[in-house]
Amino acid sequence: MNRNFKYMEGTFRPLMAAFVLSFGLMACGGGTTTVNRTSTSTGASVTAITAITSFTPTTAQAGVATQFTVVGTGIPLTSVVDLPGGTCASPSSITALGFLVTCTPSATPGAVTAIINNNTPANGGYWIGQQTLTITAGVSGVSLLTDTGITANQCYGAGSDALISCTSAAAIALNSQQDGMVGLDVTTPNSTDGWLGSSYSISTTTTTTITPSTTTTTTTSNPSCIKDNVTNLTWQRASTTLTSLTVATLSTEATGLRDAANFAALCGFSDWRLPTPSELQSLVNYGQSIASPAIDLNWFSTTLSTWYFTDTPYQFGSGLHLWGVNFADGTLNDSFSRQLRLVR
Repeated sequence: MNRNFKYMEGTFRPLMAAFVLSFGLMACGGGTTTVNRTSTSTGASVTAITAITSFTPTTAQAGVATQFTVVGTGIPLTSVVDLPGGTCASPSSITALGFLVTCTPSATPGAVTAIINNNTPANGGYWIGQQTLTITAGVSGVSLLTDTGITANQCYGAGSDALISCTSAAAIALNSQQDGMVGLDVTTPNSTDGWLGSSYSISTTTTTTITPSTTTTTTTSNPSCIKDNVTNLTWQRASTTLTSLTVATLSTEATGLRDAANFAALCGFSDWRLPTPSELQSLVNYGQSIASPAIDLNWFSTTLSTWYFTDTPYQFGSGLHLWGVNFADGTLNDSFSRQLRLVR
């Protein structure tokens, strides 16, 4: 009995030491960036040590997709990131030295811990690192609009609907924050990047390649997509004609086109969605003649003077209804919308 016990004791000690080493490294992670995990294989000693040395940025806006850069050594190519309460896409540009990952935090501000695992839970993934992120408040329930085109001679005074100089005493007495006093068309009257107070640019994507000696960043221009620099929304430049015959099948067709764009990573992005009514209206040029599409045709030249699809339903009677925006005149109404322009 004593001999058997001593034999078991002799084999048990190195196993116990390996367990203590592994547990000790895991315990060091906490909420810091640099964390280690010792991995072993059956019948062999330690085969690899994964070290996550940085996870940046460490802040993000609630509900807004943010690209993070993870750097380390010995990172498994199957690694994934989990963000409690939010979502993370599959990592891209992944090597043993790092990867990029786009995560969208939940709409609730606060602190959250991003967890890096060596694989998905379904494939037996385990923890290899973590980073505490600070989630700041986002804009909730409000979509920003571009400027209105009001100039410094288009303000109102008390008791009159006549337009007067915005520097006049009557205008200032009524309201010192009128659009003709503080709007973009007063402070930045430049139409080269968009008519009135709009500001558009060709969408770009940035790719980071990590090697043992360098980190290279490449910017790619995507002319099929337009970024609105005022609202920070990126739009599909062309629109698609929907062919379904009912509101329900139109909605199914629209979400199918959205999913296809995300699968194909249109313009390098995989977070495309259907627009809200106010987002679509932010593209409307209300000074445009009704004979033409009410939009800046220098940037959205293929837009049609018809109804465009939104993701927002409303109840009227017993049927399904969806809001639509008419780019003939910018009106918002229930419509059998046939055009779809995606946004992100």
